[in-house]
Amino acid sequence: MPSDEGGGDYPLPRFPLPTATIAPLVWHSWDVEIQSGPGPQATVLDESGLVTATLDLYESGADLSAQPGTLLDSFDAEHPDVTSQDAATVRWDDSSRYPYIAKNMTARSAVSDPAPAGVFDLQLHPPNNGHYAVAAFVVPVAGRYVVSDFAARHILADAGESWAGLVLGNAPSAVLSDILTPTNDQLWESQLGTVDLGDLPANERICFGVYRSFDFDNFGDATELSFTLTAQSAL
Repeated sequence: MPSDEGGGDYPLPRFPLPTATIAPLVWHSWDVEIQSGPGPQATVLDESGLVTATLDLYESGADLSAQPGTLLDSFDAEHPDVTSQDAATVRWDDSSRYPYIAKNMTARSAVSDPAPAGVFDLQLHPPNNGHYAVAAFVVPVAGRYVVSDFAARHILADAGESWAGLVLGNAPSAVLSDILTPTNDQLWESQLGTVDLGDLPANERICFGVYRSFDFDNFGDATELSFTLTAQSAL
């Protein structure tokens, strides 16, 4: 028998056993794919190509809240107002056309947009009330989550500004990010640094919401969102 006491036996090893290291999982908003079928409304694959997360797309159920409300259950290859909204593969409210959540038809420019160039951004258009248009990332695996590179851009030059923020879960007003107010200058407005969301269980929602402009009119408030979500460690 191995022993610590000598007598010819070899000693037990005295080094720590190795522990498994789990690489961070990283998802980008520009990789979101709007789905047409009855299953998940949208999906996004992480950088490794191994972990798919789903997104719920809906109009919030209360003013200034990410509380789940009406799912955007109609799908089309492009929005009926596509010439002004630049929206393709869109989920929308069939009764009024707004709110909607879609992917841009125009890719990012290497000249005027942040890297990476050539990707197609997620686009949210709010309803004409006090609710949000919400893209809710459903946490696929428990872990410590961080949001980085959160940014928003108002698409149209002939409208006012919109409001974009990050809410965790169903909290009515727990906005964790800077409140971004992209305007009709059509420039990206960015959150500085990262937002550490802490340890999250699977199926928690990380909600990205867009609200109508502060003139209380949603005309022309289509807003591009950009963000990166990182699960730094699995629980």
